[in-house]
Amino acid sequence: MRLSGNRTLYRLYEDLLATLALARSALPTLSQDEATRREHRAILEALSHKDPEGARRAVEAHVYRFRDLVVGRLKGGV
Repeated sequence: MRLSGNRTLYRLYEDLLATLALARSALPTLSQDEATRREHRAILEALSHKDPEGARRAVEAHVYRFRDLVVGRLKGGV
């Protein structure tokens, strides 16, 4: 992001990383979860096939599942 030369994009990325760090603290083992690995593979596969719509869908599915897991954990569930 930094190498893009786009300062706004880089600041947004830094904010995203900070937010993710906070959310990950609620689910520290999420990266070892098989569903997470499948989602990451789907994102990479779409990107490698130059499929922006597929990548968008895969990222959305991953982000929404992550959100639901974090919210569930914060509410005392999951």
